[in-house]
Formats: sequence, structure tokens, C-alpha cells
Amino acid sequence: MVTDITALLLLVTRILDSQQVPYVVGGSLASSQYGELRATNDIGVMIELPRERVADFVSALKPHFDIWEDTVQSAVDAGRSFGALHIEWHVKVDFFPMSTSKFDAETMARRQTVHLGSAPAQDIHFASAEDIVLRKLAWYRKSNDVLERQLRDVTGVLKVQGSRLDLIYLRDTATRLGLIDLVERCLDEAGQA
Repeated sequence: MVTDITALLLLVTRILDSQQVPYVVGGSLASSQYGELRATNDIGVMIELPRERVADFVSALKPHFDIWEDTVQSAVDAGRSFGALHIEWHVKVDFFPMSTSKFDAETMARRQTVHLGSAPAQDIHFASAEDIVLRKLAWYRKSNDVLERQLRDVTGVLKVQGSRLDLIYLRDTATRLGLIDLVERCLDEAGQA
């Protein structure tokens, strides 16, 4: 099992870059990048993958991952997520095909580049702090408000980012997504209200 999930992230993003597949890293890796560190055993990545590029995408991942073209094609066609399991490390990467929603477009456009790794560092595209807050709150809401770790991640991001947050974008988008009550609650808990 890989002890450093960063090594797997670097591998995945190198493959995505080589295939010229636009991506944005989300989930706990992104919230740890902007907030308080939390252990995670998977990677979540939103990708812009047209159906005609699926075969090349799968071929590029296949040497390292258990992944099947027909599964990926079906998921892309249906707008569903799909996974790829690293053959040696047994760590899952969840890929989320980008939808036509305004929020997905904003998330991709607002992604932030971070230099990770060493000798040499590699550019990784993470969801912005505001977008990871919104996505984690959407997951929390979708879970019928039971995934408490999502709220802890959000509060950690809000505390660490503080005045660097674009509160206008955060509140406007939260209102549009029906999440403003959760944003205000978390801002209050983080001392940012």
C-alpha cells in the first residue's frame, strides 16, 4: 500500500497532463491543501473528458490502474463517476466527468495551481478553497446532513484561509446552490461571520 498518497496524485496528474485532459483535484486532498490535514485513502478528480477521448484516456491509465474502457464510456455517457484502482498500491482514484452545470464550469475556471513533489516540483490543479467548501457542503447536504467529516473539513478550510477567501463568490454561489444556510453556519463556527 502506498504510504504517500501524493506519489499517486503526481502519477495521475502526469497522465492527465500527458493526455491533455483538463482536471481539478477535489475532495479531502483539496481541503487538506487549504485547511487542516486529514488522512484520506482515495483521490477525487473532476475531468473534462469527451467521449471520443475515452479510449486514449483508458490506454494511458491501463499500465498502472485496473480500469475498463466500456465502464468508463458508460459512465461518461451517463455523467456518472467511475473509479480506477492502482494495481500495485490498491488505492482508488474517483473520476467525476465534468457536467454542463455552471458550477462545474466555475470550478474548472477557478482552479488553483499548486507545486507539489520535488526534483522537480509538479504543477497540480486543485479546486479553489471556495469551491471545495461548496462541494463538501453539497456532499453533506446530499447525505441528509450526516457526513460530519465534510463539515469539519469545511471549517478547517475557512479557519486557515480566513481573509483570503472570496466571501462574495462563496455566498453568491452558495445561495444559488441552496447551501447558504450551511455556509453561514460554518463561517460562524470558523469565526469568519
